[in-house]
Amino acid sequence: MSEKEQSGKGTKGQGADDERLVARLRVENASLRRENRYLRRVTRESRHGRMLRRTHVDAKQLLVWRFAGITICRRECGEMGMSQRRWQWARALLMTARLHDGRDLVMCEFEGAVRALEASVHHLEQKGLAALRLRMPRSAFGGKGEGGRGKSEGEVASHHQDCAMQGKRNLKGRN
Repeated sequence: MSEKEQSGKGTKGQGADDERLVARLRVENASLRRENRYLRRVTRESRHGRMLRRTHVDAKQLLVWRFAGITICRRECGEMGMSQRRWQWARALLMTARLHDGRDLVMCEFEGAVRALEASVHHLEQKGLAALRLRMPRSAFGGKGEGGRGKSEGEVASHHQDCAMQGKRNLKGRN
């Protein structure tokens, strides 16, 4: 056989190998695309993930407002556009991060507060939202709020006024 014929056979053989390689790569590519579609569908953010993300943003907003000197009571935040429910969740997250004692923030430096908040969010992502739910008022879940605990409306209002005064005293002590 001449050299020319041998080189021709090699080209034909090489062409068949190339076609097999291309076919195999097409199958592998289709398989990987199918797997990617499945993984995208499976890893869509869950309802709890969306809630935690939104709560995290709202809690950061409360921190910014507070360190800017703005009161972060429910009424003030409502006037700035935050709904009562979002305020409750954000406050619960701050309490979970041990940044809020139920009346006011307890940390004096912004960077440390943000780090503690991030750590708390990471922990909640891993362990679930149970710790956050514990710090929510019962009324947030359809139960009776503080009024259902045997207090009259006047006692509840008095309690809230006492808490507001205590918060103001805490602020004066920090300055």
